[in-house]
Amino acid sequence: MFDYFASSVAFAERSFAEACAALREVGVNEVDIWSVPNWCAHLPPEDTKPDLEAVKRTLDEHQLSCRAISAYGKDSDEMLLARLEHLAELGGKMLVRGSGPDEMTVKEFADGFLPFVRRAEELGVQIAIENHRGHVVNTIASMRELLARVESPALGIAFAPIHVHMAKEDIPEAIHAVAGRIALCYAWDWGPSADKFWKDPQEQVPGTGVIDFHAMFGALRDVGYDDPLCIFAHGLEYERTSDAIVALRAGRDYCRQVERDIGLR
Repeated sequence: MFDYFASSVAFAERSFAEACAALREVGVNEVDIWSVPNWCAHLPPEDTKPDLEAVKRTLDEHQLSCRAISAYGKDSDEMLLARLEHLAELGGKMLVRGSGPDEMTVKEFADGFLPFVRRAEELGVQIAIENHRGHVVNTIASMRELLARVESPALGIAFAPIHVHMAKEDIPEAIHAVAGRIALCYAWDWGPSADKFWKDPQEQVPGTGVIDFHAMFGALRDVGYDDPLCIFAHGLEYERTSDAIVALRAGRDYCRQVERDIGLR
């Protein structure tokens, strides 16, 4: 049986306090705090010394804890190291990022990223690299190569099933390929409307698109994955807050039904 959390980007157009209030209404206990320039500034994207005490107070007020920080973009080394410090201070578990551009090799990316992995080890946190279209770590082969080159448990995969789908690869196969190294797993759907515009959420909430959640959850069960799943969809931030709350609840409820269908509940 899985627990579920969600990302603050679903309420990126609102303040962090408003996002936390909405996430509490969804019914989750943990949040993935987004810090991405020109998109979601719930942790100021370019501030190496944000007011973390204020963040903690807001989380406490809404009975939430930090699960992760998502910090995409071309951060400086200083900012990336600072983000790891922020994550540890907030009691979070993983820093979620993309990899490098697809013209890089996995070896080049892995070699350059080792200092950050070593710092994560020292702090007792993880870095979760998302398999993402257009990045060097995207396919099953590239995920396996990265994990083979960086054997540290401080580096894992932020597993995005929709990018496996877009790479025309098999989601259960991908889960088995990275078994034991999935740091974060998204419960995230996809459909033709999202192919046309990636911020159209109508076929991204679990249960609304074409991703086979029964097969995906079966594979997660088979590899012994038992961490919480992140209910996710791009574009909810542009919906009314009440509609985004309803959508995230519906996605979580669909996932729970899938669990019942395959005998996890």
